[in-house]
Amino acid sequence: EFAEGLARAEEAVQIAESVDQPFTLSHAYFGLGLLRLRRGNLGQAIPALEKSLDVCQVSDIQLVLPWAAAALGYAYALAGRSAES
Repeated sequence: EFAEGLARAEEAVQIAESVDQPFTLSHAYFGLGLLRLRRGNLGQAIPALEKSLDVCQVSDIQLVLPWAAAALGYAYALAGRSAES
């Protein structure tokens, strides 16, 4: 079911980018990054989670920020980037 989930997450990112709504974009990137993280694809998960966190910080989105930060920290730790995690 990962393939279907990833297809929907990538579609959500495309839609969010087209309407340029920061909350929606932060959530879409978080979902995509989380799916990639759970699948074990750190090389693709980290950039999506970094994008989610960046959108949260720039747009002051406090609801998604702790989720994105926690998932990104976990991904960094798994990737051996303990100083960043």
